[in-house]
Order: sequence, then structure tokens, then C-alpha cells
Amino acid sequence: MLCVVCCVDSKQTEKARKIGELLEHLRVQVSIRKAKNTDILTLSQELSRVVDAGRITSCKSAKDRTAMSVTLEQAHILLREYNMDPECFQKVLDDTRSHGTRIRNTEKNIGIPQYAFNSIQVLALPKNYRPPEGTYKKAVPT
Repeated sequence: MLCVVCCVDSKQTEKARKIGELLEHLRVQVSIRKAKNTDILTLSQELSRVVDAGRITSCKSAKDRTAMSVTLEQAHILLREYNMDPECFQKVLDDTRSHGTRIRNTEKNIGIPQYAFNSIQVLALPKNYRPPEGTYKKAVPT
């Protein structure tokens, strides 16, 4: 019985340590006040997972930026929870965005498998939120 209690206490202590660590990192990122600080989103996603919280990711239209955020989170989950080789991160992210369910959603919404970004919008996105080449329109509307 003592062994089971010890293991449970150890897991709770580790979880509490992780929560405290994430909260401190989040506090620091919020205080930085830099534009487009995506670390706040990433840390919030990770904290939500650690505390088994429900969470929704959605941009205004719940399409393209949401797709970039969700696929980024999926790649982070593979890295943290399934020990994916960090060298594979960008390839997995690009493949998920090019061939995963989010690009299929765009096809259902607009008739073609393409995110509704143009090249200028893509350059304005933080690096980890940029879609791979060939999955968005190059032309800028005139």
C-alpha cells in the first residue's frame, strides 16, 4: 500500500512542478508584451493538456489561422508526448498542413485544397504559423 501511495504522490508532485513551471513561463511571456507572441498560445495549450482542461482554438472564421494553430499543436504533441525526433518537426508540420484533415476542410469550404492566404499575408504570419509552399495563393488581390 505504501508503494502505491508513494508513486501517486510522486506523480502528483511532478504534475504540480510542471504546472508551476508552465505558469511561470506563461507569466514571463505575457509580461514581455511583444507583438504576435505565439509562445503565449503554445504555453497555454501545453498547460491545458497538463491540467486536463478543455480548450478551443479558433480564429475569426475558424479556418486558415485555426488550421495553422491546430497543426502546430499536433506537431508539439508528437514531440512532447510521443518522443518524435525534433529533426522531423518541420517536415511533420508541413506534411500535416499539406495532406491532413485541415487542407481537406479548405477544399470542402472553397472547392480547392488551398488555404486562403496570399503571399503577403503568409510573410506577416509568425514562422511556425506559415503554410507550406503550394498550399496557398501566391497572387495578391488587386
